[in-house]
Amino acid sequence: MSKRRNNRSYKTWSAMLQRCTNQNNPRYVDYGSRGITVCNQWLSFDNFLADMGERPIGMSIDRINVNGNYEKQNCRWADDTTQAQNARSNIAVECRGRTLCLSAWARELGIKKDCAFGWRRQGVNLAERISFLLDGGVIAPHWNSRKTHCINGHEFTEENTRTKGIRRNCRECERIRERLQQQSRGAK
Repeated sequence: MSKRRNNRSYKTWSAMLQRCTNQNNPRYVDYGSRGITVCNQWLSFDNFLADMGERPIGMSIDRINVNGNYEKQNCRWADDTTQAQNARSNIAVECRGRTLCLSAWARELGIKKDCAFGWRRQGVNLAERISFLLDGGVIAPHWNSRKTHCINGHEFTEENTRTKGIRRNCRECERIRERLQQQSRGAK
């Protein structure tokens, strides 16, 4: 029995039971008090081990349905990223047949999480915004989208504006900057 207690899988099984059944466990409020239970078969460590196998290094037990019970069809071994994306606090967004949490969409789109969460606070339709960006659309920040001229007074026109991500750059300013850099190299 002492070998089992040092086993990663046994520790996981024991912690799972404690959070679901022991009212004195600090995590009971997030599990047992919410009605999350361990199936009868998994009350035996041997049955749990037969269904789940040994816990892989760097993984922990994850309930696929965060409101579901600990049972074979609802559990998997998952890494920290998968666990974080499967938390109750996440905002799931379905777009084009795929459902990801908002932070995963932000990662995929190459934007900051804070930007995506800002859309939510502003009441933006997240699925529409994500779809727009997946199509290659560019969203300029509100403070930049209203500007008609760059800081040096050049007009933002289609020919004079280069868009990179959510930023608009003035091509005339870029040309001036390049000329000045070339002149400074030539003067040396």
